[in-house]
Amino acid sequence: MPIQIQWFNDQKRIILWTIQGQWTLQEMHQAYSDGNALCAEVPENIVNALIDMTRSQSIPSNIFSALTARVQTEMPNYDMAVIVSQNVLIKSFVNIFNTIPALREKYIVFKTMDEALAFIEKRRSARAAAR
Repeated sequence: MPIQIQWFNDQKRIILWTIQGQWTLQEMHQAYSDGNALCAEVPENIVNALIDMTRSQSIPSNIFSALTARVQTEMPNYDMAVIVSQNVLIKSFVNIFNTIPALREKYIVFKTMDEALAFIEKRRSARAAAR
């Protein structure tokens, strides 16, 4: 299966998506549903998706409408997706996502896993300080 999801670690605050090769919107929708089920396990936690796309170079057509629809089904404790990719096409798509009101600030791209994890930690710290 091109998309696999699992908890990143035992803290259950980050869901790791590993995407390899070609994938379909149907596979993405299934992964979102599986991710929602994981979020439901820990309603007390704010959960981020960490999406490793380093082994996938494409995005299915109709991704914009599919993601806009999926945002409506997010669990209340879901925060945002942090994507790891060096692919210019994927970065360009995420830049476009951020111009769509329903998707704004739901996705960000970093080139390395370390950068992505540092962003998530910084975001968590800022959220905790704001409380």
